[in-house]
Amino acid sequence: MQLCMNTLYFDHHRALSSRNSAESRACRHFLTSTFLSGDTEKALKISFMMAHPQCSDHIRNDLGITHQFRNCDSGLGAVDRNAYYKRGFKDMVKKYSKWDLINQDQTIRLINWVQKDLYLDTSTVEYNEIMNAIKDAKKK
Repeated sequence: MQLCMNTLYFDHHRALSSRNSAESRACRHFLTSTFLSGDTEKALKISFMMAHPQCSDHIRNDLGITHQFRNCDSGLGAVDRNAYYKRGFKDMVKKYSKWDLINQDQTIRLINWVQKDLYLDTSTVEYNEIMNAIKDAKKK
């Protein structure tokens, strides 16, 4: 059973949900806490945002975190890469719906959310919560 988003091999180092950096550990802790709270809709959103390389880059840049790794070229342009991730997200949402982990209204909201590219919107509640989770972890 797939619990959250996977990343392309070439994007693995860019994803906030991967590696052992302080920000990645903070993100995994926040994601785990969100799933445990029972807010599956929110957990799926932040899982996608943390796995998506462009969103992860935006969050790091907004926090002033420099990349400690080299980027690999997957050969996909931004449009194709985004289409790949969106297709994977929609498939995962449909599985969660099939397993009755989210209801039909949540399914529709999640599909609309990803279709409208809201995962790249830096003014969303989820984006700011990810940023705050990283900031809070760095204070400790």
